[in-house]
Formats: sequence, structure tokens, C-alpha cells
Amino acid sequence: MKKITLLYLFVLISNIGLVHSQSLDYLEQNDNIQSYVVNKKMFEMMSKIKVDSKDAEAQKYIQLLQKLDQLQVFSTKNVKASEEIKKASEQYLTKNNLQELMRTNTNGKQVKIFAKQGNKANEVKELLMHIDGSENILLLLKGTFGLDEIALLTEKMNIPGGDELKKANKK
Repeated sequence: MKKITLLYLFVLISNIGLVHSQSLDYLEQNDNIQSYVVNKKMFEMMSKIKVDSKDAEAQKYIQLLQKLDQLQVFSTKNVKASEEIKKASEQYLTKNNLQELMRTNTNGKQVKIFAKQGNKANEVKELLMHIDGSENILLLLKGTFGLDEIALLTEKMNIPGGDELKKANKK
């Protein structure tokens, strides 16, 4: 009985560590990192807002909101916190098997964009963007959406790094 209890405890502790390594939530605890987190329930509530039926862009935005599950954005200008964001990004990529879509290095700003593909060729389930420059930004978006839809989201919600995603979509 004692062995079973110890085994159960070991499995429980192992799973807690695994959950922590696959999540970026712990970055919110750092006072030097600004965080912006939106969950599925909020996206659902936002998608119920009445918009002008003649406004095609607003209609696309509402349709996109219905496809999203979670948005997390972390940013900092602090050097030590930047290293923590970079490490979190690398660990997340390793654990979650995202593929690199593109990377750029211009004017001292490195931008890397990764994704986990959905069931269709142009469908994305997870998008991770890491910007390393004077400000370090990590963006993680989960749901089922097309890359072409993301620029609209970043523009409407004024999300840090949105300009980089717009540029990536044009390439």
C-alpha cells in the first residue's frame, strides 16, 4: 500500500511539472513582465457584440473571435525578464512541437513566428511569435484560424507585435 501511495504521489508531482512547462502562465508572476491574457469565454462574449451588418471587416472580426480559445501576450524592456521570456518561448516550442514559419532580423529586432498546423493546409491551431529587440514580446494564440485573419485581430485589439504579424502575412 505504501508503494502504491508513493507511486501515485510521484505521478501527481510529475504531471504538475509537465503542466507548468507547457504553460506560459508563470510569466504573469514576474513584476517586470506585462501580461495580457484573454480566454475563450471573453472571446465568446466579444463575438456577441452587435455590429453593422454592412461592415465586412467587422463581420470578419466577429467570425474570427468565435474561432479563438486563448491569447497570451507578455512583454518587457527589462533585460533579466527578457531572458526569462526567451527561455519560456524556447521551452514551449520544444514541448509543443511548433514549426517555424519565418524569422527576420532587421534594425536590431529579431522576429520569429511558429505555428502548429490544423487539419487544413491554411489552418493554424497555435501561433507563437517572439520579438527580441528593445522590447521583448511573446505572443501565443490558440484556436482554429487562418494566418490571414490574425492581422485583423492584432489591429482591432491593439496587441503588441501586431505590426510584425501584418508584415509576415504579406510575405
